[in-house]
Amino acid sequence: MLVLELARDEEARVVGSDLAAATMASARFRHNVIPLSSAALTGEPSALKERIARLLGPLQDYSEETTPNDTPGCLGTCDQPSFVSRARFSVRRKNRPRACYELWRNRQTGAASVPSQRHFRMAVLNWSPIYSIALLALVFFGCATYRPEPLESETIAQQFNSRSLSNSGLCEYLKANLGTQLSSCPPDKWEIGSLTLVGFYYSPDLAVADARGREADAAVITAHAVPNPTVHLGPQFREAMSPNFAPWGIGSFSLDLPIETAGKRGYRVAEARRLADAARLAAGETAWAVRSRIRAALLQYLLDVRARDLLAHEEETLAQVVRLFAQRVNVGGAPRPELYLAQSSLQGAKLKFIDIAARVSVDMNVLSAALGVPLQALDGVAFSWPAFDSPPSQQSLSSAEIQRLALLNRIDLRRQLAQYAAADEALKLEIAKQYPDINIAGGYTWEGGENIFELGPSALLPVFIQNQGPIAEAEARRREVAAQFLAMQAGIIEQSQTTLTHYRGALGALDAARSAAELQAKQLGQTRRAVAVGESDTVVLAQTQLQDLSAQRGFLDSLTNAQIALGALEDSIQRPLDDGDIGSFTFPAAQRNLR
Repeated sequence: MLVLELARDEEARVVGSDLAAATMASARFRHNVIPLSSAALTGEPSALKERIARLLGPLQDYSEETTPNDTPGCLGTCDQPSFVSRARFSVRRKNRPRACYELWRNRQTGAASVPSQRHFRMAVLNWSPIYSIALLALVFFGCATYRPEPLESETIAQQFNSRSLSNSGLCEYLKANLGTQLSSCPPDKWEIGSLTLVGFYYSPDLAVADARGREADAAVITAHAVPNPTVHLGPQFREAMSPNFAPWGIGSFSLDLPIETAGKRGYRVAEARRLADAARLAAGETAWAVRSRIRAALLQYLLDVRARDLLAHEEETLAQVVRLFAQRVNVGGAPRPELYLAQSSLQGAKLKFIDIAARVSVDMNVLSAALGVPLQALDGVAFSWPAFDSPPSQQSLSSAEIQRLALLNRIDLRRQLAQYAAADEALKLEIAKQYPDINIAGGYTWEGGENIFELGPSALLPVFIQNQGPIAEAEARRREVAAQFLAMQAGIIEQSQTTLTHYRGALGALDAARSAAELQAKQLGQTRRAVAVGESDTVVLAQTQLQDLSAQRGFLDSLTNAQIALGALEDSIQRPLDDGDIGSFTFPAAQRNLR
């Protein structure tokens, strides 16, 4: 070990010197060190001891000097070339620093020397606060921060109870979609189009669909992300025999930069975009479901209100008939069983009226739930359906036109197309994964005064696995989505044609019921004229009124069937067919939790 230390001292003396000095130092090194090694190998202890004593004699004398010259903590004069071996031995023996040796070396070479491990560590520690702040500012600049949005049941209940049809935000939304059709806000009478917009504005289901759409949009941002590089900076500990050797140092620094190949990122982004399109189309499906529920609730409410009015009129007419029969029974002009029959009919009409009145209250609750507003928000609200008694005719709805509308307007069919496009992009991505990504790796290590740099790419070799399994799964998934599309298309065609057939049958029954009601209305008019001229009595008029009410109930039942069939036909093509309904709309703002 001593021989190696002396050899390194001799090498240090020639750093930065000229060629002549280097030649002399090399000769001196061969003269002093090599014979020592040879003697040690040949087993000549006397020669080895003599040579060591000759080399260490001046150093032993010099190690006793304690007066520093020009460098604090150094032995002797740093300008002396002989200080190289003496100082190094003194450091090893008397725990002295190496500053004098490095200072002398800098003066001899005219350039800064490679600092020792201790000095290198201290320099980095002095600079580390500034660099650490800059690095933290670079890494954390623009990072997202957490914003709490607690859900409190009491607050949400208060917000729900405060909803109304006169909300300023709702009025702005109605004006943006109805334009000149909206004369005042809130309107005097709410139609199916304006109520549909109210449902869009307040519907919790649409808020959920909108949140899912925004989640899919966020997935596009995730797909755009570029893989981050990996940095390693770790400490280093070296165990040495010297007591003055600093064991801890900066150690190694490595950087790994991943690079995606074969356009994987583009395929991933394209797949995420197609899935986002499918999510937005799913929101459109939810919007149609909201509109369908509102239509069904409003339809049932209007039908039950009209049935309640007819039953009220029927109850009033039957009460009049009971009074007339009671008068006749009292004077002996009519048998008592006829009075009992009239009283029984009156009781049945009263029970029906109570039942239908309760159903009207239930219908109002269902309508408020479909609109997403509390029940008190509908107090005093007037509803209107201009084309309620006149649904679209058969001539305006041909079989070919209905099929064309179904294939063009069905949102779920278009969503399935978006799913197929996403499956196709997923297949492209799996095929691209056959080609491995590249990692550009580099590193730096400081070890024993030497700077070690490493740089080289690395990649996963597709020797045993060529991603054939995921590719097969992606192909099967694409075929599955294509088969689902074809099955859905066939089902939509069948559904549209079936609902059209039912609607045509309901229209035929409605036309017959309308003709019967019109005929009965004419007969009622004739009876009233006959009573007016004294050709008929009030009992006949009351019975004719009951027949007219029965015809109106038949027409109402046929109208109910026709409107229900029309709603099913609209659901099959997902498009309104009434003239007074909205044809297009925009989704409301996403801040539904504030309404």
